[in-house]
Amino acid sequence: MVCIDEIQQGPELLPIIRAMVDEERRPGRFLLLGSASQDLIRKSSETLAGRIHYSELTPFLVDELIKAKTGISDDYSEFWNRGGFPDSVLASSGRRSLNWRMDFIRTFLERDIPQFGIKIPSIMIKRFWSILAHYHGQIWNASKIGQALNLTHPTIRSHLNILEQTYMIRVLPPFVASIKKGL
Repeated sequence: MVCIDEIQQGPELLPIIRAMVDEERRPGRFLLLGSASQDLIRKSSETLAGRIHYSELTPFLVDELIKAKTGISDDYSEFWNRGGFPDSVLASSGRRSLNWRMDFIRTFLERDIPQFGIKIPSIMIKRFWSILAHYHGQIWNASKIGQALNLTHPTIRSHLNILEQTYMIRVLPPFVASIKKGL
């Protein structure tokens, strides 16, 4: 198996991989890892159509951490505070965990988002991210968030899509008992 990490840094490798896969069709020869660049996903689906399988890797799940005896209790509070990324969860102290998360968020917003070709000032997307954290677990109201940030509804929706497509947030549809209401 050949493992290539950060494949988004070398999209020119995709046609070469396609040729090698076509030469010998054996599943599991290549493991391509990388960030959730929509452009890369589109290129890979065009270049490797019928030759690729996508797997979304989630951060740690709380049950995995409890079973691994990491010190995370089953009351979930520490897990929710630290998140599910290994370096944050396994940090030796709450302060180190917080520092790792702050560095991760800063790097993601200032380096990764622009690297995907997205042109939004990092300070604006950081404010948006902070407001989303404040409204976590509530029903989505783009107008209310737009008013708080002085942005239009389409801009707010665009920012939400960016964070969702890069797997930084997960949008859950509201549960509605009435099918008519859901439509």
